Amino acid sequence: FNQSELKAHGIELPESILSVATLYNVPPSFYERHSKWIMGLLVFSIGLVAIFGGIIAWSRYHKKSERRLKERTRSTRIERYQDALLEWSGVDFEDLVEALNKATEISAKTLQITRVSIWLFDDERTMIECSDMYADNQHQKGMVLKKQDFPQYFAYLDSGRPLIIKDARTHPATSEFTDSYLIPNNIFSMLDVPIYYRGRVVGVVCHEQTYSQRDWQNYEVDFAAAIASAV
Repeated sequence: FNQSELKAHGIELPESILSVATLYNVPPSFYERHSKWIMGLLVFSIGLVAIFGGIIAWSRYHKKSERRLKERTRSTRIERYQDALLEWSGVDFEDLVEALNKATEISAKTLQITRVSIWLFDDERTMIECSDMYADNQHQKGMVLKKQDFPQYFAYLDSGRPLIIKDARTHPATSEFTDSYLIPNNIFSMLDVPIYYRGRVVGVVCHEQTYSQRDWQNYEVDFAAAIASAV
């Protein structure tokens, strides 16, 4: 069992490994009796090193692929939002109906949801009326929500903070809508952003996720706020 024998099996080992026998005074007869077992162990060890090396290489490649995918996704998202804001900047704000229709359509397309609506307070702030709802590629308006029927929701609206809600059916602000509105329309999550005018909340833009819950991301909230600030 020597270097030439290893080479005959296609294996080359450094002298430091071959010197182990000398270091521990292993007699040559030991190798003669167990040469096949030792060769098998060496081949297995080298194969094991190769396998671990492959796993490490694959892991590094996978991480790089994930980073590239995240970068492409982020780039695509930024482009989508930029295109949406560019489209929004070209809206004729003198035409209120067109402006509201475009606000809901652009928001639905950009956030990839099917329901977006704009609600405005009446002068007494006792109710909000739907100025436009874009749902399932159609526009409608005129629905009314009264403060006396949904006091918790109106209290949250008056706070002036965005409602970023994953489970709208259990959240204190929106659970009042569960039986009459959320369940019939298969709504699970809501993102409601206040509309301000002269420092006062005058309405709200509602974004509704149907058929499944949604964790709203910060960039989605920022986009929704950008649209609401221009309504």
